[in-house]
Amino acid sequence: MVLHNPPPTGIDCNDADYKKFRVVVVLFIFVYQSIPMSWMILLYQARAQLDPSTSGNDHRLALHVRDNDHSLDAIRFLFNDYRCEKWWFEVAEMYR
Repeated sequence: MVLHNPPPTGIDCNDADYKKFRVVVVLFIFVYQSIPMSWMILLYQARAQLDPSTSGNDHRLALHVRDNDHSLDAIRFLFNDYRCEKWWFEVAEMYR
């Protein structure tokens, strides 16, 4: 019976494979962090439509106006659960 030595289980931080993997990890962290920033850009550009100004502080009227604005359908998943003045909150939730 021949016994084989198992491969080492430690991580050598000076190894070339580890350094290549670290570059990939940093790249994907950057990509992941850019998602909420791109959401913020989309929401910020539509902020006037997301929080429509209404006479007085009638939040139900503002919500009705926002819900009937079909130009916002593509990004509705980002703000639909929040009040009009909290249009940015999904970005904060993503970072939380």
